[in-house]
Amino acid sequence: MSSAEDTTDQSLSSPTKKFRSAKSISNRRNKLSGGMAHNGSLNQENSSTNSIDEGLYSRQLYVLGHEAMRSMASAEILICGAKGLGLEIAKNIILGGVKSVTLHDVGTCEIKDLSSQ
Repeated sequence: MSSAEDTTDQSLSSPTKKFRSAKSISNRRNKLSGGMAHNGSLNQENSSTNSIDEGLYSRQLYVLGHEAMRSMASAEILICGAKGLGLEIAKNIILGGVKSVTLHDVGTCEIKDLSSQ
């Protein structure tokens, strides 16, 4: 093996890198262990102060302001009728940073629903 390959092999198996990757995996498992997924609208570390993740929602904060984003982050939404347009609306609401979205649709999915947008 050449010296370049040796340094690559050593850098991939360095103890510091192994420690960092093991730490990040355990952090991810801790975050995912809850019953519901968190959408990132509120910083989980600072949830007591209701601080908004400004990096994630910077454009919305510019237009709506902090108070509107706080009320959106605590909103629970019910969408009835999840056909093509309902799913697009649900996607946009979820990306807006609400607390939870519940979809309700009693109809069965059919081939003709594919073009119902």
